[in-house]
Amino acid sequence: MELIKSLFDRYYRSIGSIFIAIFVGILLGIILYCNIPVSYLKVPATLCVLGLAIFYIVDVIKYNKLPKNKKGDAVLVRIVAKDKEEYEDIRHKFGGQFEKFIKLNGSTINIVYIPYHLIEKNNYKDKDKIIKLLKNTNCIFLTTVSIRSEETKDNTKYVTEFNLGIIHPAYVEKIEEIFQKEVSILGMPTARLEFSKENKINVLEVTAQRISIVCKYIIARAYYLSGNMSKALSISEELHEELQTIEKKSEKNYDNIQKSICKLCYDIHIINMIYENSKTNKNIDYVEKELDEANKYIKNTYRYYEGKSVCAFLKNRDIKKTQYYIGCCKQIQDKAPWKYSKVFLKAYCNESEGVIAYQYKQSFKIPYDHVQLISFIEDIVEQEPDKNKLRFALLLLYLQIGEIETSKAILREYLEKEKLNRLEENTVSQLKKMYKDDVIKKLLEDEK
Repeated sequence: MELIKSLFDRYYRSIGSIFIAIFVGILLGIILYCNIPVSYLKVPATLCVLGLAIFYIVDVIKYNKLPKNKKGDAVLVRIVAKDKEEYEDIRHKFGGQFEKFIKLNGSTINIVYIPYHLIEKNNYKDKDKIIKLLKNTNCIFLTTVSIRSEETKDNTKYVTEFNLGIIHPAYVEKIEEIFQKEVSILGMPTARLEFSKENKINVLEVTAQRISIVCKYIIARAYYLSGNMSKALSISEELHEELQTIEKKSEKNYDNIQKSICKLCYDIHIINMIYENSKTNKNIDYVEKELDEANKYIKNTYRYYEGKSVCAFLKNRDIKKTQYYIGCCKQIQDKAPWKYSKVFLKAYCNESEGVIAYQYKQSFKIPYDHVQLISFIEDIVEQEPDKNKLRFALLLLYLQIGEIETSKAILREYLEKEKLNRLEENTVSQLKKMYKDDVIKKLLEDEK
């Protein structure tokens, strides 16, 4: 009897038992068919036995099948415990708190638990196997909660370890490296806690909150890296709001998390701003709104003031305000592209050729996308054709990128608007200091 019980405990509902069920089902079916004296009962009895075997097989398949997230984003939780009772205890105490925190602020992130009887089978440490596990369960993120109890003289001591693993549909090595760095910065890649039975609930509650925060952050970061800014921003701002309500004095790690989530929110708003700015018919109000939103998370950055200077100019041609923002850029970073904005304003305000040429000479020492700048100035010239000094600025920029023929055409147009036959000698002299002699020779060969 002990042997039978041992075999039953070992093989009941295991995948291997399917073959036993098939064999036993067929064998019993044959025995019944051959031994039932009443002919009309043979087939029903045989089918009944085979039906029970099929029912068992289906049950085994379902029993051994991993749960799968059916909709939205999900975190996969693996609880490693000494027995089912402890598993259920941790799932109730840790899992209940984890669900509460993960769903905070109306978050749509789901939680999928690996059942106790499948834990050992899916207790992987190998990265590829973890990735496969997450793909099979349709989850983005994995957290493992491992708890073991240690008997001491006075009490039972619990040791808990939390391990994090990550994946995303756009998962690549580069993303993995970034994640590893990010999680390390957060200070919670692996947390080992020791606690007594008396403070078990409190410790698990705090830990559940910490892990839920990390999960949300990583999911948001995954969406950010895959280019889904709307989902990334939604989760990030929910998390930022949640962090405002947490008592952080007792948790130093929250400071790091707060900085990381603020940086993420800032980056998303800046990317939204840049994308809108790249459009031909850009919405300046939207650009400015995104800049102001970014500024809520990280105050007064170079990028913020640079963007505000462009908005001030494009919206209202507010030269004073534009100059103020450019000045703020200079204070933050002395050698930076703000020099191009400064000389643009000089050209827009009809400064002399000498001043414009000299300042561009200084600006060219700073790397910049000259093609983008040319496009911007050409748009302004199209809107305000009387701003002829901007054509002189375009002449210098086209020379800088080696477009001699385009430069010659712009020079002709510039001289025509200035009602001149040729450039001043001082200007030519400056150009020769900025560009090669053969370039200037080609530029001026059509002059009368």
